Amino acid sequence: MESYTDDIKYNFIEVYGHPGSHFEQIETLLKSNFKSCIHETEQFELKKEIIIEPDILYFYIEDKFRDILNELYNMRVKFGISEQTLLEGFHNSLYSNMCCKNCTCNMFVGIKMSPRTYWEECVNCWINLSNKYENVSIIFYHKFLDNQKVILLDISKKINNKLENKY
Repeated sequence: MESYTDDIKYNFIEVYGHPGSHFEQIETLLKSNFKSCIHETEQFELKKEIIIEPDILYFYIEDKFRDILNELYNMRVKFGISEQTLLEGFHNSLYSNMCCKNCTCNMFVGIKMSPRTYWEECVNCWINLSNKYENVSIIFYHKFLDNQKVILLDISKKINNKLENKY
């Protein structure tokens, strides 16, 4: 029986996405289709410096800002954003001003940016990383929805692994 584990370029795959994006769905799909170890990851938090390890293949799932904004607004309490925050003011306010003090998830407490600015910073950070490192890629969520098979085959080539027919 042929083993594909010898063909794998990377020891791990990490999947990141902006809070409110659909990166968890793609992460689950990757777990079920590839024979690589996928680290459990969380939503991407913008940091000043991200260390890219050569044995890890990184994917950032980019979603449209409007879709993220709507998802975050609908789940605002989960993210520690006050339920009283109105949609009109939501996209222009700083995350740090919208967070409630008693919520269990305080992901945005220290972020002094509007949702759009924070999203743009995250996307630009990953674009810069993908331009600098071969093992960093961006998957556009809506393109993925339109053509899953092609994108999974592209991912397969990137990790040099065989795609299993599980989707």
